[in-house]
Order: sequence, then C-alpha cells, then structure tokens
Amino acid sequence: MGKAPKEPKEPKEKKVIKPKEPVTRDHTIHLHKHMQGIAFKKRAPRAVRVVRQFASKVMGTKDIRIDTKLNKFLWSNGIRNVPRRVRVRLSRKRNEDEEAKEKMFTLVQHVPVESFKNLQTENVRDENGLMDKQRMLLSRLSVGLLASLMKLQGCRGYQPVDSGRAKEDLREVQRTKLSAEARLGSLGGAAGRCSAADEGGPAELLERAP
Repeated sequence: MGKAPKEPKEPKEKKVIKPKEPVTRDHTIHLHKHMQGIAFKKRAPRAVRVVRQFASKVMGTKDIRIDTKLNKFLWSNGIRNVPRRVRVRLSRKRNEDEEAKEKMFTLVQHVPVESFKNLQTENVRDENGLMDKQRMLLSRLSVGLLASLMKLQGCRGYQPVDSGRAKEDLREVQRTKLSAEARLGSLGGAAGRCSAADEGGPAELLERAP
C-alpha cells in the first residue's frame, strides 16, 4: 500500500519585533568561569570582551560603551588577576546622532558592592522613584497635551502625535472651549440688551414705565 499524502503545513506566523525602549538594569557577571584555560597575559582583555558580549546579548544592541571606571576595576589587580565577579549597570539609551547606524546604544557602568550574595537582576529607578519606562510615558503625555493645545490654537509648525491620550486631551480642551464660548455668548446677549435699553436715555425709560 502506498503512503498517505502528507497534509500541507500551515504557514508559520511571523514574530512581530517590538521596538526597543530605553531601560536600565543591574546585573552580576560571573567572570571566573570565563577565565578557565585562558593564558595569564590575556585574562583582563578577555574579561572586557566578556562584558561586551554579555551586554550585547542582554540589551540587544551592537553599540556597547564601557565606562572608564569599569575598565579600571577589571584591570585593578593586573592583567592576570581578574575579579571573580562584577556588578554592572546596563543602560540602553537612544543615540542622539542621527547619522549613526544603530538607533540604540548600551552604556555599561560599574556598581560597587560589598557582597554579591542574594543579588539579583533589578530595574533601576531614578531619584523620583520612576523607572525609565514610566518617565518616558510621562514625557509622552506632556508632549501630547502640548501638541493638542498647539493644534487647537492653530499654531504653525504643528506635528500630529499618534497618541490616544493626546486625542482625549484634545477633546477635553475642545469641550471646555465650547462651554466657554457658550457662556460668553449668553453674557454678550444680555449685555447687548442692556446697552440697547440704555441708548434710549432716561426720558424713554420713563415713558416705557407703567
């Protein structure tokens, strides 16, 4: 008997790559396990290379920048006596250079610690207790509100912001403007009637009186 025909395979769904956002995390790198079998005169340069590879793998960026303090710490005991572990802070940031090939880069800094026990990967907060993602959302909210006001006032050089929050802010500002115009209209009508009555003078007012 012949083999049954194979069923056609369903096409695999393509994974959607999310855009990378700025973020800052603290990591512990175990350098000692990467120094096994490495010649004494090549250990410190290999440690710097291991830090670069770790940062590139974790943050997903090719542009890795090592801080000078971290480099001095890796070389502090000489070329052969590399520290067993190192605590680093990885900060993924936007590249301000428009002509750069990479839109994001990672800055690797040294975090001095007394002991490496019970240390885990942690997201870093700023002085106000906000993480990079929360700070970015707040900045987007302020930019969206400013753009809504500029659009409402008809300012030149307006660039639309694709943000649901900005649209809600625009609707709220438009509602307040419409209500304010309605109040001004009602007050203007009453003021117009009063001014028309005042134009007749006191004699005419006395004639109209019962």
